[in-house]
This record gives sequence, C-alpha cells and structure tokens, in this order.
Amino acid sequence: MERTFTTSGYPVSEVEKKRQYRVVFKEVCTDVGRMQNLGDVMNVLQEVLIPLQLMHCAGWVHRDISSGNVLAYRSNEKQRWQAKLSDLEYAKEFPPTRGRAETKDSKIGTPYFMPHEILKNPYISIPTSVVEQARKELANDDEDSDEMDDDSTEDGSSTEENSPERDLSWHTVVHNPQHDVESLWWLGLWTLTVRVDHSPSRQWAKPIFRDTLNPSDARQAAFVDVILDQLRGCLHPNIRKPFAKRVEKFRERLYESYLLREAENNVLDLNAYRHLYKYANSFFKGIRKGTSKWREQDLKDPQDLEDLHELKRARSMMSNPATTSASREAHISSAQATSSKRRKG
Repeated sequence: MERTFTTSGYPVSEVEKKRQYRVVFKEVCTDVGRMQNLGDVMNVLQEVLIPLQLMHCAGWVHRDISSGNVLAYRSNEKQRWQAKLSDLEYAKEFPPTRGRAETKDSKIGTPYFMPHEILKNPYISIPTSVVEQARKELANDDEDSDEMDDDSTEDGSSTEENSPERDLSWHTVVHNPQHDVESLWWLGLWTLTVRVDHSPSRQWAKPIFRDTLNPSDARQAAFVDVILDQLRGCLHPNIRKPFAKRVEKFRERLYESYLLREAENNVLDLNAYRHLYKYANSFFKGIRKGTSKWREQDLKDPQDLEDLHELKRARSMMSNPATTSASREAHISSAQATSSKRRKG
C-alpha cells in the first residue's frame, strides 16, 4: 500500500481495504430511529454513553454514531430498554499510533449525524478572545447547574477584528471522542425536530439534516451559533420548556470544549476529553427536572428514513474497493429508484 504523510507526521492511506462481515445479536433489537416514544429514546441515548465511554477509555472511537447504530432491546413492554452500540465497521484507535495509516477520507459516517469538524474538514479556527471567554465559562460551569437567562440570546463571546488566531486548518482532522458524543447531540436534535410531528420544527430542521457531505449554511450555524431562540420558536409546545435551553447548553459546552482543546493543541490527548461525559450526563439530568409530560411524546418515522439507510448502504459499497463497479452502480440505482418511488407514493 502506498502512503503519503500529513504535516502532522501521521501516514495517510490512499486506499483502505474493507472486509464485509455480519454481526448477529441473540436479541431482536429496535434501532433508536424507529422507537416511538421520546422518553424511551432519551433513556437509550443516555445509556449508550456507557459503552461509548468504555470504547474511549480503551482508546477507540466509533466514528459512525447514527439512528441505525444505536439499538435497544427489551423482552417485554414492562421492562426498561437496554441500549446496545452496534456497527464498529469504522471504529479506530485513538489517538492514532505513529506508523499506523490514517484514512485520507475522514468523512466517515451518516451525514445527518456527522460532527461539524468532520464535515467541514479543518479544525475550528479560534480567535484568542473567544478562547479566553470559553475558558472562563467552562471553569465556572457547575455539573448540576442548569441556569440560563431566559432572555439571553448571545453567547457573550467577543469577536475583535484584530484578534490573533491559532490556525489548525493544516492538520488532518482526526476523529476524537468528542466527535462521537457530538453525533449523539445531532441524533437528539434530529429526534426532537424531525421525528416529533410538528411542522415548524420540521421546517427548521429541513436544511440542517440533509444526506450530503457538503454541509449547508444552516447546518453549520446550528452548531457554531446560538440556537436558543430558534428552538423556542420551533419545538413542539410539549417539549419546548424542558429541551430548548438544555439542547443549547449542551451545544455550547461542546463548542467551547473544541475551542479550548484546539487552542491548547490537545486534540490527540485522550485525557483532555475526561469532562466530556459530565456535560452529556448533565443534559440528560437536566431534562428530567420538572414536568415529565414530554416523556409521553409520540414520535413518527420520518418519510426519508428508509432512503437514508439505503443511501448509506450505497455509500458503504462505494468505499469498498473490493466491490465491483457494476454492483456499486446497480445498488445506487436501486436506492435512488426506491427513494423516487416512495416520494411519488
């Protein structure tokens, strides 16, 4: 295999061979994208943090957290759902070991739920003033604190024109533990805005969740900008109060953590991600405060869910050099035909 090297010193493989495999579970599971109750979905998303953290502690990242790869099982309706994390096809060691190839195509996963940096490719560029603000806010951030001024719409960060920047865009973006957790955030946002049968939230989410590796402006803004007002304006009334400010707070914590870690050049330090799960658990703890009415919110299967899975399988075949050109084209044509037929129906 021929190799080239990035400026960070890690080898890049031009072609990475894949071997197809099948995993058979003893239990018949339901993927989280098809669960019909919001309370159940949030329970499973929180529970899947456990296997995800175990992977990270072992020095691995999943790289494809999606609605089809987070599974749930229960033997009867009276039992609590048990979360299972599946599809380790794209899992990789973190940090990457020198001498081991790092795939040149870092855009791995399902576009709906792919992390911002993976879709954009360069690391986030950081003005010094923003870094200082993020450091101050995270230092004062209490695990149990869920305070946010209801009238606040600004993130408080300064954007001075002449602020010096630490440009990390020359680095190859390496998928890290926070990217996996960010995918859970996107999965939660998708559930709240697309799967809840509410026209305003679906309209807001439409330009954000698209099956493309070229993120829209709306998709980028949903992560790097404050979205509290948008969420308050579009979420279903039954879920607006418990979720709007907590989804925004989770986003803010993720974004500010990226800023600090990259400013300090700690993106390949596994210990730099130790607070990550505290932020995630704080979100799930926060939504359980107050009324529990939201837990009974029904969820609908989005019309394009099957299309999403079909096109994902088609992309997987495209990335496998062992698959013949004819079979790849046939599979993609079949996926597109199925998608077109559903829309006409």
